[in-house]
Amino acid sequence: MLVVDIKYNKSKEVFEVIFEDETKLLLNYNIFEKYKVSVDMDFSETEILEMKYFSDIERAKSRAINYISGKLKTKYEVRLKLRENEFSNEVIDEVLEILENEEYLNDRLYCEIFIEDKKRLNGYGKNKIKSLLIQKGISKSIFEDFLDNFEYEDEFDNAVKMGIKKLNLLANEEDKFKKKQKIINYLAYRGFSFDVINDVLKEIL
Repeated sequence: MLVVDIKYNKSKEVFEVIFEDETKLLLNYNIFEKYKVSVDMDFSETEILEMKYFSDIERAKSRAINYISGKLKTKYEVRLKLRENEFSNEVIDEVLEILENEEYLNDRLYCEIFIEDKKRLNGYGKNKIKSLLIQKGISKSIFEDFLDNFEYEDEFDNAVKMGIKKLNLLANEEDKFKKKQKIINYLAYRGFSFDVINDVLKEIL
C-alpha cells in the first residue's frame, strides 16, 4: 500500500502516516526510522501490521512509564490506563511483561509499601486494607502473604489510637449509647474487625 502523506503530531510525538486508501498509522520515531518511511513508499499489509504493532509497543511503554513516574502503580492500574489510550490487549500484555522484567512494576513491593502506609499513616485495619488492595487489582495470593503478618497487636494499637481520636471528637455527646455506636461505626469503616473493636471499647470507655 502506497504512502501518500506524512505528518508529525507534536502533542502525541508520533508520525502520522497516511496511505492511499486514507488509512492512518501512528508511528513513533524509532519505528519510523527503522522502516525508513517516506512518501511514495509501498508497504505490504504484513509490514504495515508489523510497524503498527512495534510502534504501539513503544508508545504504550512510554505512556506507562510516564504514568508510573514518581508513584508506584499496580499492573491492574497500568492496564486500565493503557486501555483508556485504546491500546490492544495484546500490546498491553506485552508491555506489562516488559515493565515487570525491567522492574518498573512490582505488585509484591507495591503491596508491602501500601500496607505499611495504610497501617501507619492512615490507621486502617486489616479489612479496609484488604478491600483497597482488591480495588487496586492486587491478587489474593500476593496480599494474603503480607496481611498474614499483620499482627493483632499492631491492629489493636492502631484501633485504640483511632478510637481515642473519635472519642475526643465526641466530647459533647452525652448519650453513652450513641457515643459507643459512633465509635463502633467509625472503627468498622476503617476496617477493624469486631473482635478488635470490642477490645478497644473495653480499653477506652
